[in-house]
Amino acid sequence: MVTDYIEHRIQESITLHELAAIAGLSIRHFARSFQASKGKTPARYIHDRRLGRAREMLAMPGFSMTDVAYACGFSHAQHFSNSFQRSTGMTPTEFRQANGGRCDAV
Repeated sequence: MVTDYIEHRIQESITLHELAAIAGLSIRHFARSFQASKGKTPARYIHDRRLGRAREMLAMPGFSMTDVAYACGFSHAQHFSNSFQRSTGMTPTEFRQANGGRCDAV
C-alpha cells in the first residue's frame, strides 16, 4: 500500500509523515518497519525509485532531460543530473546514448 502510494506520486514531494499515516504507524515505528522489510530507509527507497523511473524514461525518445527530472520528482534538472551520475556513473545524456534514446541537453 505504501509502495503503491510512492509509485503513483513519485513526481511529488513525499514525506515520512504521509507514509507513516498511510501505514497507520508512528513516524519512528514506520521508518524502522520499512527499513526492516525493504532493506533501505523510506527516503533511499523513494530516491532509488525516482532514479529507476528516470532510467526508464531516458531509454525512451521524446522526453527532454528537464521533463525527466520533473516527472521523477526532482525540483531542479541539475540536481537530477548530479544524483543520476552518482548513482549510475554516467550522466543522463551518456545513459540515454548508451540505451538508444534521443540525446537532449539538460
